[in-house]
Amino acid sequence: MAAVNTATELTDLTEWFDHRRPSVQVLILDEPSGGRRCHKQRAADAVAHAAAEASHERVTAGSCGNYGLALAVAAARLDLAAIIVVPATYRQADTRRMRDLGARVIRSGGTYEDAVIASRRLAEGGGVADANIDGPFSAAAVAALGEIVAGLGAVAGGPPAGLWVPLGNGTTVAAVGEVIRHRGWDTRVFGASSPGNNSILESWPSRQHRPISPTSLTPTATNEPLVNWSALHGQMALDLLHTTAGDLVAVTDAQLVLACRTLGRAGFTVSPAGAAGVAALLLTSTGARLSGGAHVAVLTG
Repeated sequence: MAAVNTATELTDLTEWFDHRRPSVQVLILDEPSGGRRCHKQRAADAVAHAAAEASHERVTAGSCGNYGLALAVAAARLDLAAIIVVPATYRQADTRRMRDLGARVIRSGGTYEDAVIASRRLAEGGGVADANIDGPFSAAAVAALGEIVAGLGAVAGGPPAGLWVPLGNGTTVAAVGEVIRHRGWDTRVFGASSPGNNSILESWPSRQHRPISPTSLTPTATNEPLVNWSALHGQMALDLLHTTAGDLVAVTDAQLVLACRTLGRAGFTVSPAGAAGVAALLLTSTGARLSGGAHVAVLTG
């Protein structure tokens, strides 16, 4: 049975991993267990508060689903009107829930980036705050996501050796990497994403982020939250990954599903994309030796 460390809200799943070194400890940080549907609620709450403080009454963002729903929740709490733009070709977005929360949902374009561009145009028209993750309130979003790693310095008597995070736009990787850098931790950050479907993953190990062709993407119901052809915080994520001597790991849909099922047997409820960090750890622990110490995999949704 998984052992829960209530002081740091971590769960020890070391025995579930076929690692090759006895000094390795595998811990799970279940981000949605804090009352959030997914980690993006932190960012959406921060952005919505910043927009309200700037006297905006309406907010808009492009989304494949998770951030849009989180922003709809945040806007409803603050009595703001929300306009969520989702790609016309993506069917996994929980648009009904968004509408139930009072948000207006518009479908536009074929990719996440298209939805963001359409949302920005709405904001540029006036009277609507740009609540996209890289918009004018980006700093608030990044700071809020950085709080994910608060308290990890107490793990095993010090900072973890590795932090494993699902990689989409790169915002979460950049946020936690910035906290690690600022605190001077000797912690490596590992991002996990879908091969051929993420511009940061395809740019690695270069230090320069480069978009990939939109027509090369193969989004599925499993990998959609990880897919983008021009990650909004791509350069920032690459910079922080290099700063922490981190790495990126490609995980297939089958590996995401396996990680999700493994976590389900351990008592966790998580989406396959939200389990990408665990998928990367499973892949790495069976194929190569991990560095000794505590390795924390973050579940994001």
